[in-house]
Amino acid sequence: MTPFLLALAVCLQDPVPGPTPTVDVVIVVNDDDNKAFVKAARKAVDRSDLRRLQKFIIKRRLNSPRFVELVKSEYVAEQYWQDPDNFNASAIDWNNVDWAKLIDLILTLIKIFG
Repeated sequence: MTPFLLALAVCLQDPVPGPTPTVDVVIVVNDDDNKAFVKAARKAVDRSDLRRLQKFIIKRRLNSPRFVELVKSEYVAEQYWQDPDNFNASAIDWNNVDWAKLIDLILTLIKIFG
């Protein structure tokens, strides 16, 4: 009987530790850079051959600063993996990027994060 009670006591122990304090993440957003990016992205979406619903969804998502930062960080990561030796993230001119590639990236992110 004692081994059974010992096994039961081990099974009933809570393996999950108590709550830990969370750290607030502060996102630094450069509003001028984001506004220029959103403006250029909207123009590129207007010029693209997407369906009207896709254009509407992309334009609506571009209103969110968090989504804009996500798109920019994913594009920077993609550019880094293409040429890691000659990469400089601060040298990216957001007005002169490959918008077809960036729109595909935006559509993929929308599909992933719904």
